[in-house]
Amino acid sequence: MLVKEIMEKDVISFKPNDSLKTVAKTFTEKNISAGPVVDEENRVIGIISESDLVDVLKYHKKLSSELLSLIPGYGERWSFQKSFEEIDKWLKRVEEGRVEDEMTKGVITVNPEDDLSKVGESMVLRKVNQVPVVDEDGKLLGIVARADVIRAMS
Repeated sequence: MLVKEIMEKDVISFKPNDSLKTVAKTFTEKNISAGPVVDEENRVIGIISESDLVDVLKYHKKLSSELLSLIPGYGERWSFQKSFEEIDKWLKRVEEGRVEDEMTKGVITVNPEDDLSKVGESMVLRKVNQVPVVDEDGKLLGIVARADVIRAMS
């Protein structure tokens, strides 16, 4: 079986300058967990996933523990100035973050003519759940999810 036989052609993609808020809202509304990131010519330049969004929250959690360190007697204390600079930096990252800052670059892509079994194997080995399908110029044609591969095998 070939990728083109099972790929989803109606792909929700994002631009590098899209906000992380937009991505989170789209994931929720469309019930998806990732989307390719494309340039102005629709070439795949990355992928943004729920994992990428959670990584922002992980850092936000780290920041919270750093805030606790300001409390006298609670671990090592930072200077107030440094703490406020860090707080401001990461609040902006969460509030004003852009896809290009959090997306996974060097994304694995496949061709519509690729054999599905090899694609499935590659997904497992590289621990990815979605793989964009591109033409010879790297332009987005579709996407294959792990669930698509499993459905095809059954």
